[in-house]
Amino acid sequence: MYVKNKNLATIFRLILVAVCLYGVVLLLSVSGGNTLETLSFYTLQSNIVVLVFFAFLLIRTWQRKSAPPASIKGAVTVCITLTFLVYHFMLQPSFAKSPELQAYVFSPSNIIVHYIVPLMTIADWLLFDKKGSLKKLDPVKWLLIPLAYLIFAMVRAGFGPISIAGSRYPYFFLDIDKYGVGQVAINVLVVGAGFAVLGYVIYFIDLAMAKKLTKL
Repeated sequence: MYVKNKNLATIFRLILVAVCLYGVVLLLSVSGGNTLETLSFYTLQSNIVVLVFFAFLLIRTWQRKSAPPASIKGAVTVCITLTFLVYHFMLQPSFAKSPELQAYVFSPSNIIVHYIVPLMTIADWLLFDKKGSLKKLDPVKWLLIPLAYLIFAMVRAGFGPISIAGSRYPYFFLDIDKYGVGQVAINVLVVGAGFAVLGYVIYFIDLAMAKKLTKL
């Protein structure tokens, strides 16, 4: 499905930017003054990436200039989709069992940044992006996203514990202190492989939709 109505796309993206901005501000406002620590989490960083990208996209639209390359939009889509998948399948189950975290699980800020923004970004890509522009190697290039965050998390760990996470690492599967280098290396490879698979799922969906549209 491809919606060519530019006005509808603009309205949808305005709503997405507003929702994303609200979610980021709300999440920072409930961080208890730990703004820098909250910024250490991939969730917030990926939501900020979405916010900046779509704000820039809207500006380009109003200036009647061309949109950024499809590979950039694909990278943003994969980036925020990972936030949804890792949270929903790896983090949420344990959070839901913790009395201390149950309130957070059902909080508006958590739902916005982990569900609404990712799903709206995916919907925008499905509905409003012209298909067939992605390249075979784009998903490989997108692996720079989790690699960059891994480097950031390891460097950040050198500055001491994150009180929100309770360790030097923002996510349990990166916790070398608790699980050791070997297990964390395996965890990183699993997440990296999942990211690559996700990237190619998007690539092949894009390709399939492009072929279907050419037949219409």
